[in-house]
Amino acid sequence: MGRAAQGELVFHEVGTWGGHREGAGRKARKDGVAHAPRERVTRHDPMLVTIKRARGLVNLRYPAAAQVIFERVMFAQKEAFRITHFTIQDTHLHLLVDADDATAFANGMRGFVASLARALNKLWGRTGSVFPERFHSRVLKSVRAV
Repeated sequence: MGRAAQGELVFHEVGTWGGHREGAGRKARKDGVAHAPRERVTRHDPMLVTIKRARGLVNLRYPAAAQVIFERVMFAQKEAFRITHFTIQDTHLHLLVDADDATAFANGMRGFVASLARALNKLWGRTGSVFPERFHSRVLKSVRAV
């Protein structure tokens, strides 16, 4: 019984399986909020936050949806995170938020958006994403900006 011969290593042509190829990988988003670092949050400066709902969903100004939003805003009030004012638009919300620090802001917004999405999905009898994009926030540095 002899030794087995080593098999030949076969290379596939470029552009077939694996490796770098045009069009591969995660696609860049053309819309939405960039995943850039957020501005510094302090308890002295309020934040203007915009949250957009998914396309094809019910108008947020309808009375039942507006009532759910109002209730969730009231539930979101914490010692270190407060939604002081808000407006309901057809497709998005504007919030004026006070937070003690970046952690309180991030945790408060995460909890508020998740709670609101669950409540709206329950109201509409559906499942799935209600706010698919990252919320946009901006620190308001002056009284005039507020």
